[in-house]
Amino acid sequence: MGGIDNDVVYGTNFDFSGSANVSATMTADGELLIGNSAGQPQVNTLTSTGGTITITNGNGTINLDTAGGMALATLTGNAGGAVSRDGANNIDLLGTATNGINITGTPASNLLTIAMQSPYADGDFTFTESAAGSARTLTVSQTDNTNTASNAILDIVTGGASGGDPFVHVEITGIDEYSFGMDNTGSDYLKLTNSSSPSGGSEVFIVNGTQSINFTTQIVDHQYSTGGVGNVYNEVWNTSTAAAASNSFQYIAAESTSTGDPFVQFSCHTTGTASSATQIGFGCDNSDADSVKMTYSTGTADPGITTPSAGTVLYKMTVSGERTIPLQPAFLSRQTNSVTDVTGNGTIYTVLFANEVFDQNADFNPATGTFQAPVTGKYHLSTTITMSEAATATSANIMIETSNRSVSRFVDPSKIFLTGATDFSFNIDVLIDMDATDTAVVKVKANGIGADTADITGNNGGGDAFGGSYQTFFSGHLAC
Repeated sequence: MGGIDNDVVYGTNFDFSGSANVSATMTADGELLIGNSAGQPQVNTLTSTGGTITITNGNGTINLDTAGGMALATLTGNAGGAVSRDGANNIDLLGTATNGINITGTPASNLLTIAMQSPYADGDFTFTESAAGSARTLTVSQTDNTNTASNAILDIVTGGASGGDPFVHVEITGIDEYSFGMDNTGSDYLKLTNSSSPSGGSEVFIVNGTQSINFTTQIVDHQYSTGGVGNVYNEVWNTSTAAAASNSFQYIAAESTSTGDPFVQFSCHTTGTASSATQIGFGCDNSDADSVKMTYSTGTADPGITTPSAGTVLYKMTVSGERTIPLQPAFLSRQTNSVTDVTGNGTIYTVLFANEVFDQNADFNPATGTFQAPVTGKYHLSTTITMSEAATATSANIMIETSNRSVSRFVDPSKIFLTGATDFSFNIDVLIDMDATDTAVVKVKANGIGADTADITGNNGGGDAFGGSYQTFFSGHLAC
């Protein structure tokens, strides 16, 4: 041991590297210098003052603060960061000597208040990651499973009525952004907007002070879907049993007579054929005196839009209650020209009714006189036949023949003819069951004339007492 400039040198041959001499020098002030013989110190100083231990070298300083039972480290200089405690017992996490995060501890409530140092805005807290495939997650977790008060809360609060908006903001850079929170300038409504705050941009939906949810005109789509077995549904349920006014309803409205239609839509298709889906719309036609309509279209992409004012009308009801079903099977066909010498000696003749008046669903064939039922149901069928040149007939029959059953009527011309008359009419009116694709025709037969000289009378714009009324016709419609 020897003295150099009042310093004490302890040893000169501590070799930790195997190639250099290492010395440890303690100054009169209590500083400990640790270095090598080449004069490149590893630790310049090691001091202790007032509970603080300071370690210094050419790259910076580490302060170990043990005052008040706290062990805090402060890194300064070129170390690139620091952990320090200020005079208010706060903890500073510093990126450099002038910026970083300030954490204030309040032991009574076990909370931390975070404040950013310059140049960041006070209160900002940022996670940033640029590596591909990496994620950054902010998790608030309470793992207790024994008490219902063990909540996990992300609390977002502003100062008061004159402050800003408390909200969450999401953004795809350069593409789109949305904000969800309270609009402090708009009656404190809870809003979703396509903006940087709830008080700006276009509103997607609003929850007002009465807890009503209003979807705005800026966006009208929301979807429920499932890829597996199970139901997908939207339920509106009022569980109150105390008052008659406790209603449950869905409200769909158009703003004025100049806007579109309020309606609901159904799309029916099988997997892989969405481009040919059948779209059915049901609601008010704003362009047709607010009539209620059901319409459909096919061959549109799913989800294509079929409004009550577009597509093919299946059902219509006016605000006065008049109802029409434009595609409901219904027809009327008549015999315009008389058909001569078709029966009289027991010959059965199928009447053609060759001139259609209307045929809503194209179910009647005037070339064969055949009506074909498009669906199974109960059909109302009616026919009137006028026969001429049948004064000597002893009997006549008319029949509606269907696939399931037939109905007929018999008349004795001698009981109905007036003196000198040669024409008579007879009819059948029936509600009858028919299956899909079943057919119905009208047949007539006259007996006793001795030859087929009786005619089926038509009309061609005149020739009868009423100036051309229908005398031989066949009609029908689907009743139920």
